[in-house]
Amino acid sequence: GFPQRGLAALVASKVYYYLGELGDALTYALGAGTLFDVDERSEYVETLLAKAIDEYCALYVARSEQQIKAEGGEAATEVAIDKRLSELVERMVESSIGRCAYQSVMGIALEARRLDLMERIMRLCDTAPGEHEHESSTSAMLSYTFSLATTALGSRPFRRKVLSLMVRVYSELSTPDYIGMAR
Repeated sequence: GFPQRGLAALVASKVYYYLGELGDALTYALGAGTLFDVDERSEYVETLLAKAIDEYCALYVARSEQQIKAEGGEAATEVAIDKRLSELVERMVESSIGRCAYQSVMGIALEARRLDLMERIMRLCDTAPGEHEHESSTSAMLSYTFSLATTALGSRPFRRKVLSLMVRVYSELSTPDYIGMAR
């Protein structure tokens, strides 16, 4: 019921951060809500965002593995993901999209096994205004994603899903890139 609960959580987060307790610092930063500014360029924010992304990705990978087990007929329990953690990472993703930092978002999407976010970024590249049109095109993002998928993904079932998504996006381009699709 304390009216400045978010501010108190932010202060506690910074105290725990400087004490070296990153887990507790992140917990309190999540409690701070929007007072934790994802656009602040400080060591504190960047460290906690990195920790949040790591936890977020680990939870989504665990959820993905459980879904694969469930599809195979094995008993699986649902992996719970803290809503506040998801909201924090989503705020950071939206901020990155606003700055046209698509490659970093694609990395997070791949690491977290978020096909929906991957497809959104691939399709968003051609619609985003920017001075570097060739660097943010869907074709360039597909090429980048292919590179990541073939070198960084260890899960064969997930890599197949990524490649299937890429073929679908390649085939829906206004001028399909058959060479990229064949790769």
